[in-house]
Amino acid sequence: MQRIFLVLTLLFSQLAVSADIKVVFTKGINKKISTNNKERILSKGMKVLKDQTVKTEANGFVILKIDGHSTIRIEEDSEVIVGELPLFNKDINELESGGSFFLKMGTILLDVEKEFDTEAVNIKTANCIFGVRGTKFLVSKADHTLLTVNSGTVEIQNTLTNQSDFIEKDESLVVERDMTFTQRQKLD
Repeated sequence: MQRIFLVLTLLFSQLAVSADIKVVFTKGINKKISTNNKERILSKGMKVLKDQTVKTEANGFVILKIDGHSTIRIEEDSEVIVGELPLFNKDINELESGGSFFLKMGTILLDVEKEFDTEAVNIKTANCIFGVRGTKFLVSKADHTLLTVNSGTVEIQNTLTNQSDFIEKDESLVVERDMTFTQRQKLD
């Protein structure tokens, strides 16, 4: 019985593979920081791994690519931690589970290539989660957090207040002090 379980576990674990995150462009001196605080200057073609931090400097930015999934632009003076990597079923090339990023500060722009049946990615701040199936949107965090949706829909949830909302194409929302949602606004 244990052998059957082991064989099934090995078989199914090989069907799903995590996606690679690669640097496709970098301007300025930008770094990735590993969990043991080792810093490396980012360069084109470099991989960014789970639990690594991408830190951009003033006047710099980084563009990351997850093949078959999304393009991510991290703007100047930003700090983003890579959480879970997207997991694809390699036999049918479908997304099994989405990726996640923690935005400590700064701005991140995501362009998810297509709409997925499952949540493609989520961006987290200290108190909010921005969940996406397929869209183009921006999250910017300083004293307040700004969400702007260019296409598609983003679900926002506050983990402390249980407040939630869906922000649609051409809408924006400010989360004051990462707590209180303001009224959504139409983009001009």
